[in-house]
Amino acid sequence: MTPAMNAVKAADAIADAMTACRLPKSEWTHEAHVQAGLSLVLRMGPRQALATLREAIPRYNVSTNTPNTDTGGYHDTLTVYYVWAIDELLRQGVSPEDVVAQPLVSRTAALEFWNRNELFSVEARRRWMAPTRESRSRSPRLPQE
Repeated sequence: MTPAMNAVKAADAIADAMTACRLPKSEWTHEAHVQAGLSLVLRMGPRQALATLREAIPRYNVSTNTPNTDTGGYHDTLTVYYVWAIDELLRQGVSPEDVVAQPLVSRTAALEFWNRNELFSVEARRRWMAPTRESRSRSPRLPQE
């Protein structure tokens, strides 16, 4: 099995466990979020991956006793951002096994496009908020297919 196939298989296992609410809470790390997103973008395309994550992450959080509130749990703007970033990397030709290590999907990457207060506002957590900072690269957006 090639490294790309191994990476996709590992990402699929995380996505499947999270969407079935079987992933241990201790394994739901930032990297696991990215891997789940990668798996779903590869399988469904960005638009359907986003729809699936918008439904699955809050449900998963509830199953692990993580409340979805105005200050914690599911964050819509970050979810849209990471689906966009994963899709952008794949469109640029980054191989699946290399996606998780890319700066565009790092834990702090979204701060290139939003200031911290805006990104972690109640509004941004509840629904997609367009980027508020100018960037030299393409700006995150809702997926179009």
